[in-house]
Amino acid sequence: MIVRTACPHDCFDCCGIEAEVKDGAVVALKGSQSHPVTRGFLCGKVQGYLRRQYSKDRLLYPLRREGSSFRRIGWEEALDEVACGLERARALKGPSSVLSYSDAGSMGYLKSLEGRFWGEFGGATFASGSLCSAAGLEAMAADYGRIGQHDPEDIPNSRLIALWGRNPMVTNIHMVPYIRKAKERGAKVVLVNPMPSESEALADYAVKPRPGSDAALALGLAREIIASDMHDGGYIGRHVEGYASYLEEAMSWTLGRTSDVTGVPVEDIRMFARDYALVKPASIWLGFGLQRHAGGGNAVRAVNALGAITGNIGRPGGGVNYSNRSSRVLNPLGYEGRMKDVKLVWKGRLADDIRALGDGFIEMAVIARSNPMLQCPDTEDLERVFEKIPLKVVFEHFMTDTAKAADIVLPAATFLEEDELYCSYFHNYVSLGRKAVEPLGEARPDIEIMKGMAERLGIGCLSGRTALEWIRYALEPMEAYGITLDRLMDEGWVRFPAPMVPWQDGKFPTASGRIMVGSPAPPKYIPPHELPDKEYPFYLITGALRDRLHSQYDNLGADPAGLQAVYVHPEAARRLGLKELSVVEVYTKHAAMRFLMVFDDRMRQDVIYAHHGRWKDRNGGINRLIKGYLADMGGQGALYDCAAGIRPSEVR
Repeated sequence: MIVRTACPHDCFDCCGIEAEVKDGAVVALKGSQSHPVTRGFLCGKVQGYLRRQYSKDRLLYPLRREGSSFRRIGWEEALDEVACGLERARALKGPSSVLSYSDAGSMGYLKSLEGRFWGEFGGATFASGSLCSAAGLEAMAADYGRIGQHDPEDIPNSRLIALWGRNPMVTNIHMVPYIRKAKERGAKVVLVNPMPSESEALADYAVKPRPGSDAALALGLAREIIASDMHDGGYIGRHVEGYASYLEEAMSWTLGRTSDVTGVPVEDIRMFARDYALVKPASIWLGFGLQRHAGGGNAVRAVNALGAITGNIGRPGGGVNYSNRSSRVLNPLGYEGRMKDVKLVWKGRLADDIRALGDGFIEMAVIARSNPMLQCPDTEDLERVFEKIPLKVVFEHFMTDTAKAADIVLPAATFLEEDELYCSYFHNYVSLGRKAVEPLGEARPDIEIMKGMAERLGIGCLSGRTALEWIRYALEPMEAYGITLDRLMDEGWVRFPAPMVPWQDGKFPTASGRIMVGSPAPPKYIPPHELPDKEYPFYLITGALRDRLHSQYDNLGADPAGLQAVYVHPEAARRLGLKELSVVEVYTKHAAMRFLMVFDDRMRQDVIYAHHGRWKDRNGGINRLIKGYLADMGGQGALYDCAAGIRPSEVR
């Protein structure tokens, strides 16, 4: 039997998947040939997902901590204890004495139903903001009035494609065929990234600014374009708001100043400016890394402005593209009333913000679809903060670093064991994820776990509908576009009729009806929270590993065992007297950690690089080196603002 479903991962592609089921087990997964974006292939991670699905280490039963170990318990006992903890916390200090931390470890629209539970409970302290993309999302909405993106099918219409902080060869592999088709038609590809990237294989040339200097580069490019009369004055006059103030800011970024701040040679700035302004239509596809700095939102706004002043917005083959939200025309499933007792803490500085609530204020934490004890910054401090929380409950598939810190661990179902609704943040297909098999052991979907908690508290908001009935309700606004549950059950995925090219009519849902390039203020360069100096001479950047999805898959051996690799330019290492494949210690103002040093002559000499997401028991936990800072917009964590040094491991 073949069951159509979709990938739940926090990834651009949201692939259509066909699961082959025999005797109640999934025996094979393949990308659907009929899905117009997936086109029959999956990433290596999901191709091997059944190792994860049927791993001997998967959590199958509720567990309770007893000292330094865990004991299996039944669901009734587990949910009773969780409900008692919630009641006790609410009675003692109010609903906000419970921390709710959830994220996109397993996506799907039904996951937002948890908001109904917290609303009826009376509120909570919510871990807000993002470790991922929030500054860029806020910047896009501020400039355009809402978040829009060109359909992937429009990519081959580009004559120039700038991959700015985006590495589709690793994080967006179903974008690659569209780029290759554009190249076959003669398009030029420019990579903008301080780091070596697998996507350099697609590029005609690379521009490598210092980390956190993207706004300076964009403003310097704008000055060169305007000063050389390569801008589109007619488009600016018709569609740009605040151009005078933007022009004043941009013109202060001379080639010399831009080169000094970014580290990009003047000749490279000139070449990129000329290509972007004159090779039309030109598209920019942004990744998320450039907005994980102090000035991340301003950086995205500065790049948006480049699209506007060259007339590349609303044009086939053009656009500044960040994330697609066009297909999310759905009934809201979260709580729509006003919660009585709500506090917010930022994920990007979680330890500091929980502590700021007052010693002992948080009585309980409920954590789902996330691994904050590994993925949040300043994790050593976060461990100390979490130790003081009396009751910690985690929904999980495996005994992650966060699950190990819990008091009660509840086994969650995988995407193959539940019905869900998925929307991509790359393409416009709405996908139905069908349940292929029953949950292993006693695992339950997240919504069933929340429902069990709710019923014990006399909260009935999650009862009365099955998962498919919730999906039918969510899809009601899409019926006007011919997208219904029945059709999705028949076809698996249906394209939402978003425009192939947003803003082609020149109408923007802003207060002025124009792109807010310089209003209420123009974008500016904001330096990183930490800059290299004599003691900490490098920028430390962490990025995605091809065979991991954040911290998922690491326990399955996503990279070789032993010390994690840190990548360094050979000349930078030699100046410090360090040899390749030696054991070194990377140190910051906050902590130190041992690595195996690997040379890479594509690196900037002022940057060192390692992959995030390796579990602590595999010599990982790199975020202990990083302080919790915030970017300028969206409560985004500035995880890439970290100055570091490197020395032989014997030095302490």
